[in-house]
Amino acid sequence: FLQNIVPLALQLMLVVEEVDMAEWNSTADDDDNDTELSSLDVGKDCLDRLALSLGGKTVFTLAFRPDLVPAFLDHPDWKYRHAALSCISQVAEGCAKQMKEHLESIVDQIARRFEDQHPRVRWAAINAMGQLETDLGPDLQNQFHAKVLPALTHVMDDAANPRVQSHAAAAVINFTENCHKDILVPYLDVLLAKLVQLLVGGVRIVQEQAITAIASVADCVEQHFVAYYAQIMPTLKQMLLQCTSKDHRLLRGKTMECVSLIGIAVGRDTFIADAKEVMDQFQATQSAALDPDDPQASYLLQAWGRVAKALGQDFIPYLSVVM
Repeated sequence: FLQNIVPLALQLMLVVEEVDMAEWNSTADDDDNDTELSSLDVGKDCLDRLALSLGGKTVFTLAFRPDLVPAFLDHPDWKYRHAALSCISQVAEGCAKQMKEHLESIVDQIARRFEDQHPRVRWAAINAMGQLETDLGPDLQNQFHAKVLPALTHVMDDAANPRVQSHAAAAVINFTENCHKDILVPYLDVLLAKLVQLLVGGVRIVQEQAITAIASVADCVEQHFVAYYAQIMPTLKQMLLQCTSKDHRLLRGKTMECVSLIGIAVGRDTFIADAKEVMDQFQATQSAALDPDDPQASYLLQAWGRVAKALGQDFIPYLSVVM
């Protein structure tokens, strides 16, 4: 049964709808974003369940036999390469032990596909790396940061494909969640410069991931973020002022999140100079008549709590506003 079902699942994952690339780049959803169940969905779900229920040893050996994932990764048809990378993403959790034993080879194969000629394969490679960062962390971060972070930073230059840029920023978020700050600090100059570049010059789906990535980096490195505070905080304050349209509600909410996480990371003495201006913006948002589905409401509630933690006693004048 297994000898047949794993290859069959991969064959199902070759059924990927061809879409206009401009349309594909206009959304940040999963690569298969049709509301109806597709062959790709069925294949992915099958591999995930097999790996989790039967154990990694059996499924990993089958999926990585020479004629399946390894052959698919080098196939001239982009759909095969996409399927192989999707397979790696799906079995990572269930095959964690086996993947850790072959981690260098797997990381190299995925990172190589960051340079693939097809944008959807590049997206799938970034997606696979992000999944491995979650399922195989912190081992992946500790051992292969020098391969993964420069590769992610480089692929953020893919300005012709905002969806690829956005996903690269999202993979940085995954990386930081299982990463010790000492690992990340040497990369801050290049990484934060690139993320700020995406935040200032990117389209909205890129900005939304870039700003969350900046927040995640700050949360990870804590006091080490002080050196970048003066460069980044003015941009964030400007976004609070300018992102007022309905289309930018989520981005503005994420900006609140980012500002407040940075406040905790750098501490009161650094954050205090900007705190009043930031909290005045928060207060104005709270006083506005927000729509019931406005995502800013939940972001604002959490941001108030973080700012209070960052400022301590200096937050007391705003208690009446929050309460």
